[in-house]
Amino acid sequence: MTLNGDAVASGAELRLVGAQGSLAGSAFFSTPVRLERDTSVVATFGFRIGGGDGLSGGDGVAFLIQAAPQGARALGGPGSGGGYRDIAPSVAVAFDTVAVSPPLDSDRVRLVQDGQQVDAGLAEAALPPLNDGVARRAWIAYDAGRSRLSVYLSEQQQPRGAPQLVYDGLPIEGQLGTQVYVGFAAATGVRINQHDLLGEAWIVTGPEAPCP
Repeated sequence: MTLNGDAVASGAELRLVGAQGSLAGSAFFSTPVRLERDTSVVATFGFRIGGGDGLSGGDGVAFLIQAAPQGARALGGPGSGGGYRDIAPSVAVAFDTVAVSPPLDSDRVRLVQDGQQVDAGLAEAALPPLNDGVARRAWIAYDAGRSRLSVYLSEQQQPRGAPQLVYDGLPIEGQLGTQVYVGFAAATGVRINQHDLLGEAWIVTGPEAPCP
């Protein structure tokens, strides 16, 4: 992977940002992925947010598919920039730990396009606190046949129950083109946590509808 900004690797873990103020880090697979109009996608990764200010910390972890001119070197700003603001064109699934937009006075999962609506996004759903130091696993499934993006989150090694977020009408290939980079971003501002990726992270593409 290509590490940018404040991201550092240590053994089987990758720390996107540590528990210090005003940091931003990103990590992208160095080899681009080819997307066609009928390409479905399944991606999964483990992460842990904790330390620092604990449940009062910030700002969260984002999964990105992007075709920015910087390629695997793309990096957004710290704090509310989430490490991915203005990375464009892009689609980001952000696990946000700073509650700033009522009525969702909680942590949330948010879908953001082109890094332009970091605080609002196309869609969002409330989540329990994420910056409690607990390891979690996320699954991102994109069904090209229905242009449907589904996001699952669990403390287990397999997804349980219904997805936390579903969004229809997102033609990724039409938004991003046919060559994209896949990876992650995180940031801190005044509020701080450690943001770590854990173990394996992978992405699978193909013509079949994804099943996490």
